[in-house]
Amino acid sequence: TIYTGGGADLITLSAGGKLIATNDVRNVCLYRRDTGKRFALTPGVAPSQPFDKNAIVSLQGMRWSQDGTLYVWARLYGGSGRIYAGDANGPRGVVTQVPQHWPDDNAAWAADYTIPDRDYADEIHANARHIVWWQNRGHGDIALMTATRQGKPRVLVAGHWELAESVFDYAASRMIYASFDGLIMHPLEGGEPQPIAGTQDGDQAM
Repeated sequence: TIYTGGGADLITLSAGGKLIATNDVRNVCLYRRDTGKRFALTPGVAPSQPFDKNAIVSLQGMRWSQDGTLYVWARLYGGSGRIYAGDANGPRGVVTQVPQHWPDDNAAWAADYTIPDRDYADEIHANARHIVWWQNRGHGDIALMTATRQGKPRVLVAGHWELAESVFDYAASRMIYASFDGLIMHPLEGGEPQPIAGTQDGDQAM
């Protein structure tokens, strides 16, 4: 997932990268990379006048399900919410139900995992195999921590507050975090951390 234009635009890929979703604040569109077809998933954000309580005032967020469906949360002028969905076959329109099971919800076991000094742990995430979090060590020192279901906690990388904005890619079991050399992609299943080409010091994963 990347942000451009000072955070105004959001672009996110489906698992495997077959679909691209874009949110330009005005509406959400899906793009099929195999056919080049692009279609709008939501109506556009409406002007405040004339007032229409059923019109979209803002797009709150979007999320991929395991089957390649994109769900978009919208806020209406009347104060209620509405969820739109779509996939490679096109928009589905307004939906009333979303999946009860998301990829990162495999991790109910993580609630029972014993994290040392849990009061100083934050951004705890997990998938079916790995749990990750950042540990505040005091004086501005932070460590990114990880563990397997039966394993002991280990330090993935140590640094400072730039690590607080790290992203857990639950589908691929890897952490993405900032460094002086740019953004780093660090696999949890083994393998060496790799810099992400085109990034530089000061960039943050989002």
